Amino acid sequence: MISEATLPVRTRLHQLSEPPKDFIGRVLELEAHAHVLEQGHAHLTGWWGTSGAGKTALALKLAKQLTPRYPDAQIYIDLKGHTLQPLSAVEVLAHVIRAYHPIANLPDNRNELLEVYRSLLNGKRVMIVLDNAASTIQVEPLIPPGTCAMIVASRRPLNLATLPQTHLSALTSDDARTLLLKYVPHVDTHVDAIVERCGRLPLALQLAGGALSDPHEIDPAEYLHRLSEMHEQREHRNPLDATLRLGIELIEPDTQECWRALAIFPDTFDVDAAAAAWECDQHQAQHQLDTLLAHNLIENALRHGAGTVALDVTGGNPVATTTIGSPPSGSLTTTAQPAQTSTTTASTPAIACGMVIGNLKRRRFFAFWPSGVLSSSSAMAASPRESWSGG
Repeated sequence: MISEATLPVRTRLHQLSEPPKDFIGRVLELEAHAHVLEQGHAHLTGWWGTSGAGKTALALKLAKQLTPRYPDAQIYIDLKGHTLQPLSAVEVLAHVIRAYHPIANLPDNRNELLEVYRSLLNGKRVMIVLDNAASTIQVEPLIPPGTCAMIVASRRPLNLATLPQTHLSALTSDDARTLLLKYVPHVDTHVDAIVERCGRLPLALQLAGGALSDPHEIDPAEYLHRLSEMHEQREHRNPLDATLRLGIELIEPDTQECWRALAIFPDTFDVDAAAAAWECDQHQAQHQLDTLLAHNLIENALRHGAGTVALDVTGGNPVATTTIGSPPSGSLTTTAQPAQTSTTTASTPAIACGMVIGNLKRRRFFAFWPSGVLSSSSAMAASPRESWSGG
């Protein structure tokens, strides 16, 4: 039983953002998982795979495709499974319930919340997308009634008997080539070799596209040579990590420092906050953000679907995080206490699939963090930023 104020409130039943406009391929995957749900073989489906493979984008694409079958609500939740603070079942259950009852006074007890959750969804046609799931224990209590559908994306396979989960591998060579050429249609040499060095991962291809966007800065042959050298370093054999690090090396040192300074924000930021962190005026801040945008080291978050991917600056593998919401807001997970820096809340919620998120005059952005980039030997060693890691 839940109680709620009598004031009129706006529900949040349709939380899915649009899939990335540059989404490409995955035809077989979409067909297979749609078949599972459309034919009634199960009301759960999902996939697992490495960071940068496009798990969130595929989830959004499939959910949008199936929205007519689940018109009552479409709810997105980032479980933050690979951060230091994954969402608890109580938090997730409350999020779903509050999509219908935003100001409800909910019970604190998990079992009572489960009763409300199942009763609320019983008989309804609701699509629930669980992104960045960590474990069976985290997902199992959230399974909705059979009239609903659930899509689950994770970095590792989940041992859940009712969840038919497949491995999401890299793009095919043809699809990866097409995607890269969408970013840089002028590149006509070494395309196939660059695609393979990027591991055919959509996120790595996006970064390569940013680096190659200006033919006067670096040509494809030199880019391939330097990316190959980066791969030969043991700590950068992950294609996503190597591609990102090279992208950082290709920008001017002062822009590198600005990019690193964005790690001070635990959540969203706008141009004024960036200017304060960089100790410059708003015009200079916008210029630096535009430069980072051009190299795909940050991006307009509205171009993508929900779910962020960031790389662990302490040396781990890429992981992913976003804040639950409608649509979800992005965040940067920390390894220590939050920085004492205020952030500006934008009027438009952030939607991201890859980075630290901010707002530039009502535009949201996110930024990638590679392993070890904020090391004690860096120019920012004296700053508290070195204790942060991407979520």
